[in-house]
Amino acid sequence: HRVDRRQRQMCIRDRYQRRVRGFSKSFRKTFVRSTMEGKEYWVVSVPAQERDDSAVEGLNRFLKSRDLITEQVYKFDVPTNLRVGSIDSLMALSDDLQKIDISIENTVRKLGRQLWEVMDNRPERKEILINNTPPDTYVTKFKWEDARFSRRKGLKELSDELKIQVGKIEDELKTKSSDYNSITQEINAAERKEGGTLMVRDLAGIVSKEHITETDYLTTLFVVVAKSDVKEFYKKYENITEFILPGSAQVLAEDQEYTLLSVILFKKVSEDFKNLSREQRWTVRKYEAPSSSTKKDTKDLITKRDRLRGTLTKWCNSNFAEAFVAWVHLKCIRTFVESVLRFGLPANFIAMLVLPKRKSEKKVREALAQIYKSLGTGDDYEKDDMDTTTVAILGSAKFYPYVYLELNLDIWL
Repeated sequence: HRVDRRQRQMCIRDRYQRRVRGFSKSFRKTFVRSTMEGKEYWVVSVPAQERDDSAVEGLNRFLKSRDLITEQVYKFDVPTNLRVGSIDSLMALSDDLQKIDISIENTVRKLGRQLWEVMDNRPERKEILINNTPPDTYVTKFKWEDARFSRRKGLKELSDELKIQVGKIEDELKTKSSDYNSITQEINAAERKEGGTLMVRDLAGIVSKEHITETDYLTTLFVVVAKSDVKEFYKKYENITEFILPGSAQVLAEDQEYTLLSVILFKKVSEDFKNLSREQRWTVRKYEAPSSSTKKDTKDLITKRDRLRGTLTKWCNSNFAEAFVAWVHLKCIRTFVESVLRFGLPANFIAMLVLPKRKSEKKVREALAQIYKSLGTGDDYEKDDMDTTTVAILGSAKFYPYVYLELNLDIWL
């Protein structure tokens, strides 16, 4: 049969969406990385040269000639006129900044995951923008936002403001995501009842009034039997106990595994029938007549869920941008503090963004050690080999002749 191109494309798209929703978390992480291109930048800071662009161009030429980077080397525009204070205060702040960095990054990732979930795990949705630009463009063209983060403030005051701002966003996220997840779980539970096997499916959509006999003495029970045992059921059910209405068994529904039957019997033996059925591995299902509002309640939940999804998507978009901006400014402060502690005052350094090719990280590290060997040894030193003062300053298990931080934009998982 001939299928036109548009229909074929729609089929492929729908199949793709179903596959992504069904991925395990670990597999989806790999899949999303390949489709959304999360980027893991290295922030590298070294003493400034006479011209900033010469440092950037030199490193770019060096790494590109060895085919080690995915993009050009960018200047990370860290202002060098932030308020310093004393070296002792910077050393204390260095440890605090590392903790704040981790905390803010975690919030950014939570917002990204929540946004991914409310968008139904569909990576083809429009990209999130930070100040009208994609996240990676915001980073590579970063400019300090003086209107929001005044350089006249001390570094600790700035970092505390960022921490408080993002902390409020995370608290609000917990509340909003809890409300959304609660409704989603209720809908999922209702859908499971409607779409599961006869062992769990809601009987309200199967049993009708004509299937029910209810008098002062008689009642109807609904029994789920494995399909392979139905013949045996017909042989036994009339004699399993007294006062079973002969020939009353009636098939009401079937699925791939089970058959649902109704049986009419005297009320006084209903408990005996239930107990004896359990011994035969038959399951007597409890039937509750549906209220007139049941379907309406489910529809109301879906309507409310969709409304919350729209609100939460907009909120996550906006606050993801806020948290992301705060995170990049915090990285900027960290780069400044680590550079001053490493290279001294007055602050005179150049920070750059390097994006190594995947599986080329070790070679990039070796290349950086070679080009910046004049700043110190190119070999890594383990923390155990350093004195406590050096460890306190560096805050890292490795030492490099340049300041090194990570800026991982793989923020969706």
